[in-house]
Amino acid sequence: MATDTSEELSLEIEEEAEKPALSGKFQINSKTIKILGLLLVVMVVEAVGIYFVLPPPAGTTGPEKLPTDVPEHVVEVRIDDFKCANTQANPGGPIYVTFDLVVTVPTKQEENFRRAATVVHKFRLQQAVDGIIRSSSLDHLGDAELSVIKRKILNEIQKLLSVSYVNEVIISNFSLVEP
Repeated sequence: MATDTSEELSLEIEEEAEKPALSGKFQINSKTIKILGLLLVVMVVEAVGIYFVLPPPAGTTGPEKLPTDVPEHVVEVRIDDFKCANTQANPGGPIYVTFDLVVTVPTKQEENFRRAATVVHKFRLQQAVDGIIRSSSLDHLGDAELSVIKRKILNEIQKLLSVSYVNEVIISNFSLVEP
C-alpha cells in the first residue's frame, strides 16, 4: 500500500509537469499561434490590396506638371499694388485689404495696354478697383479664389478701356487684416 500511494504521487507530479505553466485565459498553444499568424497574413494582404486599388488622396497626383494650355503669346502686366479699407464687410470695424494686381494680355497688345492702364486711365483704374474692394462682402473677400472680385475687376477694366485687352486677372500677395 505504501507503494500504491507513492506511485499515485509520482503520477500526479508527472501530470502537473505536463500542464502548461499559465492557466485560464493566458494559455497559448500551437493552434492559437497558427490562427494569429493567419490573421496577421490576411491583414497584411488586405492592406497591400487597398494600397494598390484606392486612388491617391486629392492634391497628391505626383510631381507638378506645367500647364500646357497657357498660350505663349500672353504676357503678365503688373498694374499696381493696392491698399484699401473696407468698412461695409465687417460691422465691428474696418477690414484692411492689400494685394498686387496683375493681368494677362496678348503680347501684341502689351504696349497699348500699358499706356492705357498706367498713363491714360491710371487713376480711373485705381478708383474702380478701390471701389470694388470697398464694396465687397466678407464672403467675397474670404473666397480662396477671389473669383467674384476678379470678375468684377475684369469687367471694370474692359469697360474703362473700351477694348478687350485683358484675358485674366491675377491677384497676388493678398492680405486681409481685421484689427
